[in-house]
Amino acid sequence: MIQWEFARKLFDSGDGEKYWIYKVVNAGQENAKIEKLQNPIKLWKEGRLYAHPVNIKL
Repeated sequence: MIQWEFARKLFDSGDGEKYWIYKVVNAGQENAKIEKLQNPIKLWKEGRLYAHPVNIKL
């Protein structure tokens, strides 16, 4: 959740393009690849990214 809030602050200040999420697909396999998502808050607001934040307390 902390990272999502940081991404939101960058988006709100006009610097959302500076924030990236890197997603590893098929990790440990020969066809593994990295998908890059720039400005996840913008993608989320446009309906192009589904995000369901989870709070974890230790």
